[in-house]
Amino acid sequence: ALFWALSSTIRFNDSSTAYKIRLGAFLSILRHHGYLRAPWHEELQLLRLDVSVITEQLSSMDLPGIAGWFSEKAIEHGFQLGSPPPEGVDEVLKVFRRGSTMGPPIRDAYPNLAAAVDFLTGFGALLSEDKLDTALVGGEIKRIVLPKMVVERFVQNRFGEERTDLDRMRSKISDEVREQILANSNCAHLTLTAPTGSGKTLAALRMAMCLRELANSTERPPRIIYCLPFTSIIDQTHQIFADVLKNAGFVGQDALLKHHHLTEAFYRTSEGDEYDADGAGQLLTESWQSEIIITTFYQLLNTFLSPANRNLKRTAQVAGAIVLLDEVQAVPLEYWDAIRALFKTVAERTGARFILLTATQPLIYEPDDAVELLPNHKKYFEALSRTRLLCEQNEPISEKEL
Repeated sequence: ALFWALSSTIRFNDSSTAYKIRLGAFLSILRHHGYLRAPWHEELQLLRLDVSVITEQLSSMDLPGIAGWFSEKAIEHGFQLGSPPPEGVDEVLKVFRRGSTMGPPIRDAYPNLAAAVDFLTGFGALLSEDKLDTALVGGEIKRIVLPKMVVERFVQNRFGEERTDLDRMRSKISDEVREQILANSNCAHLTLTAPTGSGKTLAALRMAMCLRELANSTERPPRIIYCLPFTSIIDQTHQIFADVLKNAGFVGQDALLKHHHLTEAFYRTSEGDEYDADGAGQLLTESWQSEIIITTFYQLLNTFLSPANRNLKRTAQVAGAIVLLDEVQAVPLEYWDAIRALFKTVAERTGARFILLTATQPLIYEPDDAVELLPNHKKYFEALSRTRLLCEQNEPISEKEL
C-alpha cells in the first residue's frame, strides 16, 4: 500500500509504462517470499476490504522520513515527481484505495515475451539479493578473475606436444572455433557442430573463456553456464572442467559449480569459507553464485518458466551470461519453437549469448538465426567416421514392413 502510494507520485511519459513499472515492483514486493503464480489480485481485494492491519503498520512507520528517502532516490535514478510523496496514514490509504483496482489485467501490462523477460530478470535479481543478504548476514560472494588462457595451459600440462593425427585434429578444431569467435564476437546465437571425439568440450570451454575476455568487464564478467540434458553425464564434464581450473589453482565452488536436483549443496569459496547444505550452501548453489556453472536443461529453462522462487532467483545470473547447451539434440521437437523464442528474447533483452553444441545439430535455430563456429565440420566428420551404412534391401517396402 505504501509503495503504491509513493510510486503514484512519479511522473511517466505514458500511462502504460507507469502501470507496467508500478505493477512489476508491486508484484515483486508482494511475491518475493512465495510463488509468482499465486492469485495476487485476490490478496489485494482482501487488503481493500479490511485495512485495519495496514493502518496499524503504517502508523508505526516514519512516513515523513520514508517520503524524504523516496524523493532522494527518485532524483538519484532520474525520476520526476508530479507531486510530493504522501507523509500521513490517511493520505497513503486514500491513494491506495483510489488506485488499488490495479488498472488493466496483468496480460495487458506484460503483453509479450520481451516484457515478461524484463520483469522476470528484475524480479530474480531482487530475490537473489534479498535472500543472499539475509543468509550471508550482509556479506557477499566475491567475483573471481579466471585466467583467459586457462584451457591452453591445462592442455599443454596434461597432454604436452601433439603426437597423433587425432591430437592435431582436436587442436585445429579448437583454433578454428576460436577464430570464428573472434570474428563473430557480437553475435548472440552460435552453433558448434563437431563429431564425437573431436575435443568439443574443451574447445567449447576455451571459446567461452575467449568470449568472457572479450566482454572486458572486471566488475561483472559474464558467467559461463554449461548445460547438459541428463544428470548422468554431468559428472564427467564437471570433472574435466574441475581439472582445468585446478591446474590454474582454483578449487572452490565460486569458480566451478555443479547444480541439479541431486547435487550436494555444500559450498566452499576459493578463500576457504564454507557453507553447509542446510544453510547458505543450498541458496548459493541454487542461485548460481559461481563463474562457471554446470547444470541441466531443466534447471536452465525453469529459470524463466517456473513460478517458484528457488528457480526464478537465477534469472539475473543468466542475464549477460554465456550459455552453452551440449548434446542439444536431446531437446524434444515439440519444444523447439518455444525455446527458440525464449533464447532470442533473453539474448535481446539481457545481453546473454546462446551456443548450441552437438554432433547432430537440430533445427532449433532457423538458418539465418545463428553463426556456425565450425563451418567446414563435414570434413572432420569424414575423418572421424566410425561406421558404414549398407543397404541390402533391393525392393521397396512399406513403412509398416520397415
